[in-house]
Amino acid sequence: MKMKKALAAVCAAAMALSAMAITSVADANIVDFEDGACGFATAKYPDGDSVNGTVSVVDFNGSKALKFDGSAFTDAEHIMKLEINVASLVGVDNLSKIKTVKFDATMEATAGHPDYVAEDGTNMVVPGWTSFTVGTNSGADNATWNQLTEATGQSDAEATCTVNYEGKFLLPSQRYSDGVETSFLIMSWSPKAAFNVYIDNLQFLDDDGNAIPVTTGAAAEPEAPATDAPAADAPATDAPAASPATGNAPVAALATVAVIAAAAVVVSKRK
Repeated sequence: MKMKKALAAVCAAAMALSAMAITSVADANIVDFEDGACGFATAKYPDGDSVNGTVSVVDFNGSKALKFDGSAFTDAEHIMKLEINVASLVGVDNLSKIKTVKFDATMEATAGHPDYVAEDGTNMVVPGWTSFTVGTNSGADNATWNQLTEATGQSDAEATCTVNYEGKFLLPSQRYSDGVETSFLIMSWSPKAAFNVYIDNLQFLDDDGNAIPVTTGAAAEPEAPATDAPAADAPATDAPAASPATGNAPVAALATVAVIAAAAVVVSKRK
């Protein structure tokens, strides 16, 4: 009985740690902003009737997200244009692999909508009809303007409206060209008053629907300049070297499972 309990505990630990390992691998394919970096994202302004927005990473719905602050909204400057440097995320040699762009976008109204009036005569703080699309320079030498699918939502009673965006390059001639730096715009024409937009879970998929690995902002920060000064010798220690936090989580998890299993066998033999 004791041996069965020990083996059950080992199996449970193995399943939990395996799940952790899988999550670690999957996160490498998603820009989830958990590292707090957003140097690859900027508000495109001035640019015609674009909003003079600001961009930052904030806590939103229990995790991190990229926030576009559209509090500077005016009737003359009302379109959200969030520029994403796609080449810095997937690498200039992987641009042509991109077939699909996916992300979650939440529109948050922060001022009264002119078309929604409450019973007391005040304008309701709702986004109403909400839309998002992606526009980009792609094709030969990434020099031709293309606009992907538009995704829409509606919120007439709540302050937020979330849209799960998925846009595809439908024609081969629309695809990105490798070796040429390029960006795309996440755009919305729908705001009618001051707003915020939150972007999360940005992904790029290839023709088979597989996620293209991304290098998130923190990992893409410029490296410190090289120095000719000799490196200081590390103090001697019998402790094993710590594994890097990124990339080796699956290995560490499996190693932990192996240690637990070995311990369980030893305990069962002693019984």
